[in-house]
Amino acid sequence: MVAIAGTNRFFFMERPSGKHPDGSKVIAGYWDVDTSTFTNVAATDSLFCSGHTLTSAGDILVVGGHIAKTGYADGLRGLRIYNSTSGSFTSIGRLIAPRWYPTATLLPNNQIMITGGTIKPGSGTGSNPYYELWNPRAPGTTRRLPLSDTFVASTGDIYYPAQYILPSGHLFMYCNVYGEIFNPMTAQTLSVIPPLGGNMKVYTEYPYTGSSPHQRILNPAMPSPSPRAGQYSYGWVNTTAPALAWRIKVEINGTGSTARYHYGAGWQSERMLRPRVMPDAVLLPNGQVVVLNGAMRGVAGDNVAGGMAKNNEPNMWPELYTPWAPRGSRFTPLKRNLIPRLYHSTAALTMDGTILVAGCDRCDKYWPPVYFDFSSKPTIALVNATNFGYNKPLSITYSIANASMQADSVVLVAPSATTHSTNMHQRVVGLKTLVLTRGTPNTITVQSPPNINIAPPGMYMLFLLNGRVYSRAVWVKLAP
Repeated sequence: MVAIAGTNRFFFMERPSGKHPDGSKVIAGYWDVDTSTFTNVAATDSLFCSGHTLTSAGDILVVGGHIAKTGYADGLRGLRIYNSTSGSFTSIGRLIAPRWYPTATLLPNNQIMITGGTIKPGSGTGSNPYYELWNPRAPGTTRRLPLSDTFVASTGDIYYPAQYILPSGHLFMYCNVYGEIFNPMTAQTLSVIPPLGGNMKVYTEYPYTGSSPHQRILNPAMPSPSPRAGQYSYGWVNTTAPALAWRIKVEINGTGSTARYHYGAGWQSERMLRPRVMPDAVLLPNGQVVVLNGAMRGVAGDNVAGGMAKNNEPNMWPELYTPWAPRGSRFTPLKRNLIPRLYHSTAALTMDGTILVAGCDRCDKYWPPVYFDFSSKPTIALVNATNFGYNKPLSITYSIANASMQADSVVLVAPSATTHSTNMHQRVVGLKTLVLTRGTPNTITVQSPPNINIAPPGMYMLFLLNGRVYSRAVWVKLAP
């Protein structure tokens, strides 16, 4: 499921089932949240188990996929673009290698890094020791570069590795039991991330599937802690799922090629309220994280050695993670979900700050509790520019029902591109506040991100915040 930039629509991909209301075996389409309508989109090859992200132009790149199924051609080397303006979905070329369960990550220079996935469906069918770079200036081809030998040897099948752009421009990569800071343009390993769990080996890769977001990036022009790259809720045994969550603070000294990385005390563990495998982790505009979906027992997908059931006991209770809360109290319970969401479920932030949840049944919306604080909620009346560059002033005119309150901050939120508990595009970037003016109307003036490493070029949802309460978003485009 991928947000369609500039809209409140979401692009869906699946394997052919014949269970659509019209009886068709269509495998792609989009859901309009505002009108509650679904529109089919034509596709020619298997999209299931692909990777996807948004390009800097705001379109959707879909890479890899599945074997030939029910009239759809083999999509393992698929390279496709969904045009967010025209609605066309087109094959534009072929990957160098087949990829089942790959990750696609937008880089600051507009290229997209395609990592991982096996050459056929299923564990042991052959991992990919190379990643590919897609350049929008030559969209029908990719360039191949090697992963480090240690990364390949330590990460098994390299299924949906977690990849995040750090404020240095380098890449935080973690998969299974190993991670490193990596320069994707030179294929250079810059730092090895401490192992998750220390002496207790913690597996993060399918079928022991967990989820991880990069916590909110506070613009370095603001007084703030170092950015964090967080990993949450990893399933590492095939009986009862773990209730442990982990996070690590990445301290960055220097910039560019001179950047050096330190990890302080390393990974910190925290107990969730219930066990969970196959979760989804959705970043809210206020920096909190909603963890939902998944099961309390078993593993994702196929059975593993030992013959355990795949998964059971759906975890129906979302949890709210507050990163600035004292350790031991960062997870709080939320209201129960109504539908079990297990393997292949997804969740993504919408324009109004609710969460669209899909997979295993009909689509549904989940409302974080802060959504209902209507008297404190800002309403954006006008953004003086919706297409702007870096280090530029930006003014927002707004209102609040409670006239004694005023907005105090603005964030940019990158739209979601999520599958198999892996969100390949979500990102929350805080903007420096320059001027607050209360009156009729109220205005807040902020400064756009300082560089492409903090916020890669592309489409973002702009949210206005009053404390932890956030507005409905306005789409903006950030470009050099």
